[in-house]
Amino acid sequence: PTPAAAAAAGGDVTIEGLLMLKSTFLRKNRQGTLAFKGDDIVWTDAVDSVQSFTVKASALERAWLKCRPLPAGNFCYELGFSMFKGDDYSFVDSGEPQGSNENILALRKAIAARFPKMVFEEKIKR
Repeated sequence: PTPAAAAAAGGDVTIEGLLMLKSTFLRKNRQGTLAFKGDDIVWTDAVDSVQSFTVKASALERAWLKCRPLPAGNFCYELGFSMFKGDDYSFVDSGEPQGSNENILALRKAIAARFPKMVFEEKIKR
């Protein structure tokens, strides 16, 4: 099944084509894949395995989207989430410069399928 179909079913899903955003200008954004495997959220860095990590999905506390208003509706290009008593993580679609947000939408579906009560805060950038 496609990542979007697996995400909708709430099963294990791997989403490629993401960049993990770093909060400081000295650290580069990281390309990799984000996977929901069992009870874990797993980031696999494309270049440096030391940058990979695993967190418990049950610790997911809140999620948000950054979007731009367009005539056809909001274009959401970044998704972030906070872990309970842990770190914040933000991801942008690697295809965003070309106008694609398919991977961010698949990530949103994966989170929504596993956490149906999760409310996504939308931050609109004008």
